[in-house]
Amino acid sequence: MVHITNSTSADQLPVGRPASAKPASAKNADFETFLTLLTAQMRNQDPLKPMDATAFVAELATFSSVEQQIQTNAKLDALLSSISRNGAVGISAWIGKTVGYEGPVNYSGQPVQVGTPVDPAADSATLIVRDLEGREIERVGIPTDTDSIMWPMAGVATPAPASGLYRIEVSSFRNGVELGVRNVSISGEAVAVRIDGGVAKIILSSGVEIPASEINSIGINDT
Repeated sequence: MVHITNSTSADQLPVGRPASAKPASAKNADFETFLTLLTAQMRNQDPLKPMDATAFVAELATFSSVEQQIQTNAKLDALLSSISRNGAVGISAWIGKTVGYEGPVNYSGQPVQVGTPVDPAADSATLIVRDLEGREIERVGIPTDTDSIMWPMAGVATPAPASGLYRIEVSSFRNGVELGVRNVSISGEAVAVRIDGGVAKIILSSGVEIPASEINSIGINDT
């Protein structure tokens, strides 16, 4: 939290305000300062060319409008903060549960089970693996009648991937024509929740962070 201190010496205080006076609140101080300045303006105006009374009313209305806008913004900030906190509290109930999502796979040397969303109309399908920079690492055919596979696939003559995050897609074909490409689905245990820029994120046991809005399934606690 940033604390702002406004230091004002005695000779800088508005006319009529003793140096020892302490404002009850910042709001009252601002309003009293405005009234002090307005009074000084009236006292020092040219008697032969006095200001129009409507000008004073307009100044007061402007100040009041700005003050109300500041208060409104403060209330909105407090409301948004409350919503974020409450949202995190609700999502924290997911901790310890298995959640599903479509996103990066965290490979640490052991095969990872991934869901393979092959189009039902496909007669062939290809698994495409890329690193986070988009470079293709592997492309291999997979069965069309399976819902999931273990990746890396056993028996595939390709170099073992290095540990890290990978994006894996399934491309479905029929008669050689591509029907579509979808990300594989992953599941993992939710271990924590954090708010990042107002967005609730789920942290999985694998270390992957997923926006809560991208979670598409929630398992039941084992206990």
